[in-house]
Amino acid sequence: MLENLSLQQYTDQLASKASTPGGGSALAVVAGHACALVEMALNVTHNRCQKLGQDRPELLDVAQEFCKMRQTCFVLSERDVATFKAVLQCNKMPVETDQQKLQKQQCLQQCYVEASQVPLQLMQLCHKALATPLPPLYKYVQSDADIGNDLFKCVLKNSIHNVFANTCLLCDQQQKEQLESLAKQLLD
Repeated sequence: MLENLSLQQYTDQLASKASTPGGGSALAVVAGHACALVEMALNVTHNRCQKLGQDRPELLDVAQEFCKMRQTCFVLSERDVATFKAVLQCNKMPVETDQQKLQKQQCLQQCYVEASQVPLQLMQLCHKALATPLPPLYKYVQSDADIGNDLFKCVLKNSIHNVFANTCLLCDQQQKEQLESLAKQLLD
């Protein structure tokens, strides 16, 4: 499991000859780091306000939202790896009979749908994060939240490549268009 790896171990795996983890998993990790930056800015601001005797519970409420999104990012990172491994498993299926060929094709199509949905869900998460209004932050951590928001934009922009890399393999044209249309809407 990726969650048990250190940052160094994860990046070593990312750089290895293995096909997983890959770009989709890395984008989800980056989004998780973006959530953490915004969450930290909110927590530091809350801590400072408490020291000054100011009650700002909205800071903790928004921080909790980003905490939940951060946890989801790491789940999506794992799912990205799992869906690609499932594609590899389908590709190993025998194709000696027509029935086996059909089973392999059905297996692959199901995997391509799932592999399209993971980056799409990451795009939705980044879109939600960017749409979440942030309360005024302590000036010394505002830049951390800004960096987090820039990372969300980067992940949103690049995740569409992973959606399209999988939808281009779908035989169901309606499903392909539906997934691609949703990804384009999120990018706009």
